[in-house]
Amino acid sequence: DRVRQERHFVDDRVMPGTLMYECCLHSLRILLIRLGWVGRRGEAAFEPVPGVANRLKCRGQITEATRHVAYEITIKERGYRPEPYAIADALIVADGKPIVSVTDLPLQLSGTTREALEGLWSAGARR
Repeated sequence: DRVRQERHFVDDRVMPGTLMYECCLHSLRILLIRLGWVGRRGEAAFEPVPGVANRLKCRGQITEATRHVAYEITIKERGYRPEPYAIADALIVADGKPIVSVTDLPLQLSGTTREALEGLWSAGARR
């Protein structure tokens, strides 16, 4: 059996732009988790921020010849509405060249609030 590889079109071994966008979202999620934005299992989930538009610009490709890919995330705004939210810019750099930018990448942690986060943090500090 032949394993099917992810590609944009048949015989086009390029990472799709939608997958690049999802990689930027995932990088932002990981950053926010590292900053302590977590919730109780089954109660909180990362979701898009309603009403915030963003722009994706692809100026290059990631192919099987690409050797190094880096994701740069810059948080521009962070707050509570009451759920925690962040708006960031993302840049994908492939083999030293910027190839994808996402402006105003929005993400919120639904199902929790600032007070709930602070409660989790203080509970962890008491241990």
